[in-house]
Amino acid sequence: MEKLLTISIAAYNVQNYIDEALDKLTNSKYIDQLEIFIVDDGGQDDTLKIAQKYADRFPNSIIPVHKENGGYGSTVNYSLSKATGHYFKLLDGDDWFHTDHLDAWLEDLANTKADVVVTNFVKFYDDSNVEILKEYPDVEYGKLQRIQEMPMPLLGMWSLSYRTDLLHQIKLTLPEQLLYTDQIFATYPFAVAKTIEFMNHSVYYYRLGRDGQSVSRESRIKNIQQNITVFEQLLCFYEAHKTSQNASYILRRVSISYVNIFKTFLLLPTTKANLSALKDYDNRIKKDSYDIYQGACELGKAGKMINLFRKSYYNLFWLIKLLPKGFPNWE
Repeated sequence: MEKLLTISIAAYNVQNYIDEALDKLTNSKYIDQLEIFIVDDGGQDDTLKIAQKYADRFPNSIIPVHKENGGYGSTVNYSLSKATGHYFKLLDGDDWFHTDHLDAWLEDLANTKADVVVTNFVKFYDDSNVEILKEYPDVEYGKLQRIQEMPMPLLGMWSLSYRTDLLHQIKLTLPEQLLYTDQIFATYPFAVAKTIEFMNHSVYYYRLGRDGQSVSRESRIKNIQQNITVFEQLLCFYEAHKTSQNASYILRRVSISYVNIFKTFLLLPTTKANLSALKDYDNRIKKDSYDIYQGACELGKAGKMINLFRKSYYNLFWLIKLLPKGFPNWE
């Protein structure tokens, strides 16, 4: 049967979560239209064994894969190289799709021709019942639109699906052995994508508060260089595509990545060395891409904060010492 949607699940040591993700997917009444790669990226737990049980029940939809560890990007690269679904979407192994919302969305997905499809998502916390719905109130849902003709909100991978042949057309390949490469997935296709449709379905449920997540305070500090490496690839991408039809969106998308780099510097201990590193890096970005340097100042409260830091010659850095828990992390 022809597949409507390919789902790539990055599944590194997620034995405690993968059952929930796969239960919700296989309960879909459209399971036969799904192609689901569960890519066990060199894990040492029972993730693969659990996935195989689902493959035994749904051999035409569930495809377990075990490979050497290559990082998040390698799981996407593997699935994309094998994908036959008309659209392509990512799912982390500790997150899940809401079954009823997925089914309603698939019905709409079957009737669109959009290059990019956007759905709502929900953030939820591992240790509480708190859920935060992310919608897009300033867009018109259910309408095929040209990207360059609409005010685009900033989009993350939780909301995004792309036409698979568009990803193949640009030969999308994510860097391996790096964290934060989902930012590349959320940016590069816009260089060629022409049309977009927002669909009012809350499909993706994004888990927060789990130990070891890349968005935790500890991980951001530990892996700041990996984040910088990904951002610099995005910066180069923007400079190479600054005359493309969707350049204004790409600029904003890369600028928010730089905002996150700037804020990560503020998570570091308040030392002269770290202040110097922040100043030097910000001045380097000013030289390498003034568009990104300026664009970061135009993104909400965080942009205003960056502007104040620059106007103070970065001396606001020392005020972080007055915060009992340091500069706040974000998710």
